[in-house]
Amino acid sequence: MVKLQAAARIIQSPQSKPPAPMGTPCTGRQAELFSDQDLFGVQKGEFIKKSRNRVLADIEELSKNNRWDDILSLYHPVEEKLPDLIRAGADIPVRQKIAFALGQTGAFDDAIKELLVCVRAEPDNFMSRSSLAYTAYNSLYAAKNKKIFLAGDARTQRIALAHEHFEKAQDLRPDGITNFYREGMLFSQIENKPGPGLEKFEIACFNWERMTDEKRAERQQEKIRFWQSLCAFKAGQPQKADRLLTELEAHSRFYPNLDKLRVMIRN
Repeated sequence: MVKLQAAARIIQSPQSKPPAPMGTPCTGRQAELFSDQDLFGVQKGEFIKKSRNRVLADIEELSKNNRWDDILSLYHPVEEKLPDLIRAGADIPVRQKIAFALGQTGAFDDAIKELLVCVRAEPDNFMSRSSLAYTAYNSLYAAKNKKIFLAGDARTQRIALAHEHFEKAQDLRPDGITNFYREGMLFSQIENKPGPGLEKFEIACFNWERMTDEKRAERQQEKIRFWQSLCAFKAGQPQKADRLLTELEAHSRFYPNLDKLRVMIRN
């Protein structure tokens, strides 16, 4: 009986003390003014957040050992395995990770479908745009290396998809490097268009040169300059390629094909 009375006091709103003004923190018995529904909403939100974080941590751990199939068996499709996250609108980070795992197994079409869901839900999400562009680009490289079949209209559409999302990612992060570099590779190595490729590499290098030393990753810059040299040669700019090649020679240990490139440009 005592317990029931105590419960009743918790449920009932206090009559002797008016509600706190807006913006004033609730303390003591004023906290009892929150309904069960309010408290449940807060608790549910925390539960969803913790659940998502656990899933992401699990995926991260499995990724360290390249256990892509295990990731997919646990969490794909998201609609079946994690419906609560979808209902709460908390599924985008998980879908991004699932898409990467799908790409690692060569399931590029499924990976693209996951990322299109992300882009439609959050059009200005840089990670989703960048991941979608990379997945499309990676599938084209897989086709070039005869790991998958992609030809005709399907290939043309995949190229257009990659360009669309590379450009959106560049708009969202114009001071970046990677998306300019990858689109340069798309132009030069997939489409055999060294001129536009060179323009993208030049933007990447310009952005690189503006970075602080702390943010630079030495080999990434060199890789960009390596392909910039190659594209400059193919585009009929051997003098520019020669200058860039000279810069690369200081780091020749990183590039086993540098001698071959030197012969191509200078002979």
